[in-house]
Amino acid sequence: MSREKKKAAVLARQSRIGEIERKLALRDLAEAQGERARMQALAERSQSLADNRSARMVAKDASSLSALIRFSGALHDVSSDARKMREAAESEADRNATALARLDHRLKTLDMRRRDAERAAERKKNQHQQGQSAPARSLGMRIASISGEKKEPQQ
Repeated sequence: MSREKKKAAVLARQSRIGEIERKLALRDLAEAQGERARMQALAERSQSLADNRSARMVAKDASSLSALIRFSGALHDVSSDARKMREAAESEADRNATALARLDHRLKTLDMRRRDAERAAERKKNQHQQGQSAPARSLGMRIASISGEKKEPQQ
């Protein structure tokens, strides 16, 4: 196997590995976006529940007022935590999108390099099939001129 063919084969393997990495990156991005959406929904539901519950409940005595305050506070805490988790998931999704873009660029570069290597291998094969390559003919003509022979270039 020629050097060019080996290079093309290595680049093809790297591309296949890159495609697997791309699928994993897409999965990670989808998971992060899904987590972001779930946390956003949880934050909104918790906040809405806390707001509605506070507006509807009337404290009859100190203990019921204390329970109402604790319950509302817990709902606000859940909402706040969900917002923080949403922001973390958003950051993760951004990182995953950036990694995916880098990976896509790398795959395009690998594909271009692989095609270049395949074309080089094909050129070398064609030169080999046509006989001696141009540098070999040139060398043959130089040797002939040194020895005093008259040699026509081969085509």
